[in-house]
Amino acid sequence: MATALSIDQWQPPESSKCLYDIYPDLSVNFLCMHPPKATSLQGDNNNPPNKADAARYQEIFVDLVGMHSASLDAASRHVLDERFDSFLRKGERELKDSLLNFLENQTEEAKGTQAFQYLEDTLQRTMGYQSGLLQLRRKQAHQRPDTKTTINQDEKSSISTPISDNLRDFSTMGAANKNSGHVFVCNASVCELQCDAFLCPAQISKKKGRLSGRIVSRWRKTVLCQTKDLSDCIPTEGQWHFKTYADRHRVVTLRDWPWEALRKNGRTPCPFLVAGEVSLEGTWEYAGMARGTTSVEKCALPPQDLHIEALMETVRQSLTVAIQELEQNQPKPGTFRERYLVALPVLGTGGGFAGDLTGQIVVRLMQLLSSFVAQRGNLDVVLVCADDAVYAHAQTLRLEAFERLGNQNQLFSIPCFNQLGDGLRAYAIQLARLASKRQLSLFMGAGVSIGSGLPSWFGLLEKVEDAFTSSGQPQERKLGNECAWDPLEMAATLDKVCQSTPDRHGAIVPLKQRICTFIKTNSHRPGLLLSLLASLPCDSMVTQNYDQLIEKAYDYRNVVKNYHGERSLGPEALSVIPYYPNRQAHQWLLKMHGCVTAPDEIVITREDYEKYESSRARALIGLVQASLMTKHLVFIGFSLSDPNYLRIVDEVRMALHPYSDPL
Repeated sequence: MATALSIDQWQPPESSKCLYDIYPDLSVNFLCMHPPKATSLQGDNNNPPNKADAARYQEIFVDLVGMHSASLDAASRHVLDERFDSFLRKGERELKDSLLNFLENQTEEAKGTQAFQYLEDTLQRTMGYQSGLLQLRRKQAHQRPDTKTTINQDEKSSISTPISDNLRDFSTMGAANKNSGHVFVCNASVCELQCDAFLCPAQISKKKGRLSGRIVSRWRKTVLCQTKDLSDCIPTEGQWHFKTYADRHRVVTLRDWPWEALRKNGRTPCPFLVAGEVSLEGTWEYAGMARGTTSVEKCALPPQDLHIEALMETVRQSLTVAIQELEQNQPKPGTFRERYLVALPVLGTGGGFAGDLTGQIVVRLMQLLSSFVAQRGNLDVVLVCADDAVYAHAQTLRLEAFERLGNQNQLFSIPCFNQLGDGLRAYAIQLARLASKRQLSLFMGAGVSIGSGLPSWFGLLEKVEDAFTSSGQPQERKLGNECAWDPLEMAATLDKVCQSTPDRHGAIVPLKQRICTFIKTNSHRPGLLLSLLASLPCDSMVTQNYDQLIEKAYDYRNVVKNYHGERSLGPEALSVIPYYPNRQAHQWLLKMHGCVTAPDEIVITREDYEKYESSRARALIGLVQASLMTKHLVFIGFSLSDPNYLRIVDEVRMALHPYSDPL
């Protein structure tokens, strides 16, 4: 059984053999990724659908799958995590106390056994038990200046009510505005996600020209390695040039941001940085401005609430500045999106020493973000979580808050799940259940990389053709029409041209080398769709893409571990077959058609496809066929007319039902 998500077509092509009535266990369910109002227009080849609109629709669908799967797969992952202690129900609290007492009361001899180590590792992986790390966070949290302030029980309960009624505000926000934006949630690195702008929490020293913080340091290293256009904008640390805003005192941006340089080829290689104040000093400053005093004890709000509201004020100001700068300097949204995309982390929970308030911060962020995008038709926001526990917690909070409305159908009145039809909503829940049981496998095509700035298969060949035209303008392209838009024929023609003809600059470079060079140059960060897919609990993935964006998306999950030096090549690493196999890994990615790290091995021409019957290729195809036989395979960003796909599916059908006739 398989599912295909299509943004290109209204109906499955006959060549795809999606329908197989005799043996439904071998059929491919075709899901058209277009709003219901579009499908009712009966689009055809003369009136193709809006791909940008369909791509966003697909992202919303995958986000819905992620929300349900996280709740099913990891709803209890935060039970032993101190950051979410105030959100535990009575039974969960009793379970936590029992487990912790059991662990702490073991003798030193028992704690030294392999069985105890296995128990700790299992609890860490499944229920958020991180004793050493959480003790450090707890110690840092208690070192905050507010520890001397006493909080009575009534004040404490006001910030620790699980899924309080005020969550209704964000669950229904935007229901009246059908054009409202959407709040996505993913597990990724906020400074390594392809977007138009991102909020970078930092400690800001305007006089000294400094930004400090973990994310700032990570972003600076990443940008200097990948984006030469920003070398003048990012000087030596301590010599930053800030642009300040009179009415946005908690936010600064880099003064000489190279908008023009970054708009080349219609893409945004580096998201616009909006630095927001998250230091404790900023909290006390916020308290003084809000209450007319600098004394924390005189503030009406409890210290925890005060700190959270200061962080929310940073978010409000940052989003306002981000959309203001984008509308002024980048008239159209970046990389193949119909709306601006702004990313932000769960700020204050890392270097901001508010890790013990993570649960409350997530709640307030969801409220604020949903309210903000509900009023704007040109903006989407993605809340980027740095580890599995925070991701699961955010998704569980979101789902539970929606379900508290009482009417299950109102679950999808939120932005923008209400755009999904009844069939797609039900199918998203089915896929989520399969994912939670580790029965879901992904087959990712070129479409998943488009949001990162890479072209489609046809677009990639056209980029190579541009090197041999007089000026490289799109209107000079002729190859597509001459080859009847057959990609294999186009590739074969280009291969001959590249081997014998100098390009516009006088260089003779083989086709495969040109393609790999272009991909390396234009693929910096995973897009939103890739990050949403990487957040799903899937153990096996297959791709025909040459780029390494999928590997990056999986490597950027649980990025908080990088801050503590815990990243390793063990079970958490992704096994990339056949180039970087890892027998210890829990997840693997099969690259069927090669990788940019080995240009001579990529499959692009008709001759390459014919040679694909080698023993090595047959072994790789066997993995795909095994996924079709044992799991539910989801095709995303992939053409159902690919010759390799048709052959693989037919062979699986014949293996399971040898006496059936192929369609």
